[in-house]
Amino acid sequence: METMLNTSEKEQIIFDYTHFLSLLCNQKWTFIDVVKNIIASFELNIKTGTYSQISPAEKLHQQALKVLSSSASDTQNIIRLLLLSRNEGIKSILLLLPFALEEEQLKKIEQKGKCKLEKENGNNERLLITLL
Repeated sequence: METMLNTSEKEQIIFDYTHFLSLLCNQKWTFIDVVKNIIASFELNIKTGTYSQISPAEKLHQQALKVLSSSASDTQNIIRLLLLSRNEGIKSILLLLPFALEEEQLKKIEQKGKCKLEKENGNNERLLITLL
């Protein structure tokens, strides 16, 4: 599976969190990378023109690599992902997870992420997220 982040005809973003976590774990961090990552996490609401030539899905992926962390909880990462998505004007995400989240985690994501979560076809590892 080459493309882990796609845009379909409905402008729904497909975000493969499993693949994304593997990318995060394989990154080699230098001190400069750590500082850049910390700064990027504070810049969530700043719009930049440097990504204007790429799709919202690709912008989301690039920003997620800078902001999300393997040391943060899945719940925190997903909430951050939703904030990034909202900043890019993305309204719907199909989130592919390596495991099912607990009900408490889902409620926290809905509340803090200001979204509606649905399990796609009853599959707990495939969440359809609609940003409100």
